[in-house]
Amino acid sequence: MDTDSNYTETLEKTVRDLLERQEDLIRTAFTDQLTGLGNRGGFAHSLEEIWEQELPVTMAFIDIDNLKHCNDIFGHDEGNRYILQVSLYLKLYMKVDEAAFRLGGDEFAILSTIATEDDLAERLEHCRTILLKNNDSEMPHSFSYGVSHADPALGEAPNRMTLDADHRMYDYKLRHAMHLDRRNITQVHADDFEISDRVFDAFSMLNEGRYFFIENLDKHRILWSQGALRDLGLPSEHIDNYRDYWKTRVHPDDLEACIDDIDQVYNGTKHRRVMQYRVRNAAGGYVLCRVRGFRIDGDGNVPSLYVGELVN
Repeated sequence: MDTDSNYTETLEKTVRDLLERQEDLIRTAFTDQLTGLGNRGGFAHSLEEIWEQELPVTMAFIDIDNLKHCNDIFGHDEGNRYILQVSLYLKLYMKVDEAAFRLGGDEFAILSTIATEDDLAERLEHCRTILLKNNDSEMPHSFSYGVSHADPALGEAPNRMTLDADHRMYDYKLRHAMHLDRRNITQVHADDFEISDRVFDAFSMLNEGRYFFIENLDKHRILWSQGALRDLGLPSEHIDNYRDYWKTRVHPDDLEACIDDIDQVYNGTKHRRVMQYRVRNAAGGYVLCRVRGFRIDGDGNVPSLYVGELVN
């Protein structure tokens, strides 16, 4: 009996140890190493569980303001300090049973099955205000956010909620991030483009790792990032008469909508642009791309600009 009892205890301990190790592995796989928050995989897993349980959920997309500029001017150690400070403040303003995630780079998300849109937005606004005040860095620390809600039991899809939150975050950034005090931030490469730091204000609204572009709407000339040259097979980083050139790259079925959208940016009837269409890549095939951009009006002394990103 003692032998059987010892064997059973040993077996039970082995099973417990294996389960604990499995839980540790899962926890590590779903954790962002810098902040200790959940990572992109953890976010996807949590979202899947919420939809399986058909729980109403409110989510927020959060995007750090001017992180790329911070890295460029003050170095990546200061950039990591910026990320950690934002993650700490987000934790302080979250409630029990809410989860925060760092999706990568400057992007965060919050999932809550207990908060309304207004409640979560109010807390994030207060969090942002306090973050701006309690900062000893040489540049402002802040973030932009967008909040959305969905009910899986009503047949609503998670991608609709995430897109809504992303669009609202981008709108918030356009309204607020451009007005941050940048007096202590050194200008970088502004003269290379013969433009003011308005362009860097616009670039700070965008995520890293995308195909960036800047267009002088008065001269109909566009400047593309090096990644676009490589992956889209563009003939040069500078392209004149962009509207006409793009007709050769967009799928014929998407061309009319694309040109109509570009025309609205050109004539100033549309300032914010978000759309999808198929674009021919360097290999000659078509890939579905998403374009986000913003028109910055000029005057007699400076040109009107269109600044944005294209995401494959």
